[in-house]
Order: sequence, then structure tokens, then C-alpha cells
Amino acid sequence: MKLSRTLRVQDLNIYIDSQIVVKQTNGEYVAKDLILEKYQAPVQSYLASIPRHQVLQICREENEEADTLSKLVRNSSDLDCSVYFEELQKPYVEVEEVMEIENNKNWMTPFINCMEKGELPEDKGKAQRLRAKAAKFFLEEGLHRRTFSSPILKCIGPKEANYCLMEVHEEICGDHMSAKALAHKIIRQGYYWPTIH
Repeated sequence: MKLSRTLRVQDLNIYIDSQIVVKQTNGEYVAKDLILEKYQAPVQSYLASIPRHQVLQICREENEEADTLSKLVRNSSDLDCSVYFEELQKPYVEVEEVMEIENNKNWMTPFINCMEKGELPEDKGKAQRLRAKAAKFFLEEGLHRRTFSSPILKCIGPKEANYCLMEVHEEICGDHMSAKALAHKIIRQGYYWPTIH
């Protein structure tokens, strides 16, 4: 969009594979997440400068070209000199760091406390079970779970789980699947929380 405004493009179609982003950009959904809300301001500003524009959703399979290009940029030294890209040294929008006042505990709390502080339940049996389960997890900018049959999974809490479910289940190319099939689809996206098993 930045390039489109610089080139004074008059007619632009934007294709995105995320239903939530499309609907937020088109005003059908309200951006409640602080980061998404901050990104919407410059997006709307860019769109306002393009007389005719559409933001359309496509299924992920149709977005493979863009995904491949974004992965190529990660290994920019291998790129042909005719491919131009802008490397951002910091996020496009600044997000203020908010100190957490109310600490809402969730299923991850015992694992995080065990790994960070060595906290264990007083009951020896529960402590042993927690230690055994904690061996499957590790901390690196959040809690992650190791698995044998799929990639490392990012652990998420209830709020993120609802967003993830909506993204996977409600996309235009999604369908009404069984709970087990939906759980496997979410795992393939790289997320984990206990209720999906």
C-alpha cells in the first residue's frame, strides 16, 4: 500500500488469506486487539489515498506465491538482484509496553512457575506429574511445546485460543468440521492448548 500511494495507483485489489484482517479492514469487524488496532490506522490512511480499492479474501492455497516470496526475503542473500524489498529495522507501528497489573492465571501458569521459579505443588505425586509434563515444554518468548510428529507448538491461553478458533474455523474456505479435525488443523498452524486433545 505504501508503494501504491507513492506510485499514485488509482485502482488496487488487495488479496489476503485472513478473514479477520479482511473484515477488520473493510469495517465488518472491530479490531479489539491493541496491535491490530494500531495497524488499522495506517492501513485506512493508505486506502483513503487510493480512489478505487478492494480488500478481498482468498483461501490460503491461492496465497502461496506471496508466502513463498515472504520466505525468500528471509534469505535475502540468495535473492536475484531484480527482487526489491524493504527491510524494516523495527515494527511498522510502535506498541507501548504495558505492565501487567492483574495476573490472570491459566493452564500455562504451573509450567511457567515450575520452569522459572522451581515452584512445585506440595503433594509429591502432583509435583512428580508436573515435572514429567513440564519436560515437554520450554520457555522462549513464551511457552512452547515439543512434539515428535509436528513442529514446535506455541502455547496459547483462552483469549488467543478463541482468536485462533475463529481464524481457522470461520475463514471463507473453512467448513464445519468435527472437533478432532479442527484440533488437528490448529496444530498444523503451530498452536497448542490442552483442550484441543
